[in-house]
Amino acid sequence: MDAAAYWNKKITGYAQADWANKPSLFVIEAESFFPKKNRVLELGCGPGYDGIWLATQGYTVTQTDFIEDFFPAITQAAKEQNVTTELQQLDARELAQLSANSYDVVFANLSLHYFDLATTKQIFAEIHRILKPGGVFAGLFNSTDDSEYGEGEETEKNFYHLNGIDKRFLDVPTACMLTKDFTALVVDNQGTTYKDQALGVKNLIRIIVKK
Repeated sequence: MDAAAYWNKKITGYAQADWANKPSLFVIEAESFFPKKNRVLELGCGPGYDGIWLATQGYTVTQTDFIEDFFPAITQAAKEQNVTTELQQLDARELAQLSANSYDVVFANLSLHYFDLATTKQIFAEIHRILKPGGVFAGLFNSTDDSEYGEGEETEKNFYHLNGIDKRFLDVPTACMLTKDFTALVVDNQGTTYKDQALGVKNLIRIIVKK
């Protein structure tokens, strides 16, 4: 199964959950740190509910993903909320094409832990470059405390080929290393999702940092 097919299947399954049409817990937490009503770039928007919610809060939002299959549904969902967002096909490994100092916020909810360490470092460097001075990056990541950690084939430290895709699992020291050029606002392992919250689990890596 290729990556696009994997994510189409995954997101279609998520769409049946009772939390599917709500903004994530993480975007609601992170928004309190954002420069208000400014330009947001969302990386790996998936079904798009976080970016749409930010648009309802007055932000100008560009939502990106490497597959475009859900863009029509995102457009319709935004219309139902009386907002619009810009939609752009973009792989997170292609941020070099974006202009420096062009966004006030870069947001990524569980979308940037699928790359080897060298690529991940480059993505963080590009995020720093495209943020305006004083801009904020907020991201939620898999944790080494995750129940899937250690499963599959480990191809480099904390990076596994699992269920047909590559997954990185972060710990707090690695998160601090990746964000060394930023000022830390929140870097911990207390993140959660609706699915995890129902199980009483809080172990995802939260990164909220300022340029």
